[in-house]
Order: sequence, then C-alpha cells, then structure tokens
Amino acid sequence: MYNDDMGGAVSQSGFELTGAYSILLNNQDAVSFGLSMKGNQFVFDGTNLEVYQSGDESLPGTLESSFGVDFNAGMMVYGKDYYFGMAVFNLIQDKLSLAGVDDENRLVRHYHFMGSYLYNVSRLVAIQSSALMRMTEVTSAQLDLNARAIFNGTSWLGLGFRPQDAIVLSTGLNYGAFTFAYNYDITVGENMLSTHSHELSFGYFMPARSAFRSRPSSGRRVRSSDRILK
Repeated sequence: MYNDDMGGAVSQSGFELTGAYSILLNNQDAVSFGLSMKGNQFVFDGTNLEVYQSGDESLPGTLESSFGVDFNAGMMVYGKDYYFGMAVFNLIQDKLSLAGVDDENRLVRHYHFMGSYLYNVSRLVAIQSSALMRMTEVTSAQLDLNARAIFNGTSWLGLGFRPQDAIVLSTGLNYGAFTFAYNYDITVGENMLSTHSHELSFGYFMPARSAFRSRPSSGRRVRSSDRILK
C-alpha cells in the first residue's frame, strides 16, 4: 500500500507491506494475526513558514526530511456475528532526525482495542454495535461508539458518538461486489476548526477463491465461506 499525505508545512509519504495468518478454532470461529512493515518519508518545509515568534529552534527555516521504518501488529478473534481484537502501531517508535534532534522527535506508539456484535432482529433487519478505543503512552484514551441498522443485508443507517468530540451520521448501500457509504460528522467538542465534515467512500470486494483451511486438534476441517465476517 502506498500513502501520500500533506498538511501545511508537513508532508508524509511511504509504503506498507502487510501479511496475516488465520487459524480455525474448534467452534468454527477463528483467530487472525497480522504484521506489517512501513517505510515513511517525513518532510518539513520551513522556507515559507510564517510564525508568531521568530528564532524558535524547533521550527527551522529550511527544508528537512527524514526516512524511517517501523512495524505494526495486531490480532483478532471473530465469528459470524462478532469480532474483538487489538492492534499496536509504531512498535519500535522510530526516530525522526528533524530539526537536528534525534531523541525527542520520534513516532509514538498507538494502541487500538475494538469489538463488535451483530444481532438479528428478524430475517430482514439486523443491529450491529461496535466500539473502538484508541490511546497512546502520552495521551488519554479516546472512545468511539457506533450502532447501525442493516436492512436485508444490502443497506444501512448508522449513528456514532465520540464523547466530547463529534456525532456521526452514516448511510450505505451494497450492490453486488460494490459498496457505497456516506458519513456526516458534527463537531460537538472544543475543537472547532471545522463544525462539520462530509465523507464519501467506495469499495469493491474481491471474490475469494476458497475459504482458508486449518488443522485444529479435532482433525482437519474446512471453514465455510458464509462464516467469514464481512
């Protein structure tokens, strides 16, 4: 995967290689482990930067760049109606040699904990609840709570809440192997850089040739395709 992001005087580009391995459990659920390596090029352009106070050594008036390598890891247990897991980003907290400082400029380790449960109200309606908690070693935890109603397995309406930050309204539609979604964020916290935002997403599900296989203690079994969480 390739990424390219720019915001003001700071830009970031790089690549990420990801792999995962899944193991079938005896109850027909599964556990999956993932590991990724990423390389990022950080660039700080201070040549045209306007600052309130000149002479700040942490904001050099030059063009500086630094390339670093780091790793992410995670695991997830999942079944037909649920999943839960965790992920850790920036495992080695790679140093960034910007502004001539190596020890203070470095990537910060992030921790994500997530879970979801799908409840079938009827043959045509289901309710899916999910939660995501994000935290670092230097900041407090941030919690996302979400719920959506799924109709006939093809369309949904959702509501999300991030305490002291935002409320999210969402809707989406699946059509064959394609999926479309729209999110509307309403800011309710003190971060008023933007009172609201819009997000459109489009996806395509690549068909799998076969379900994965494993060798649990009770013997060789094959995981059926309808048990794979989508």
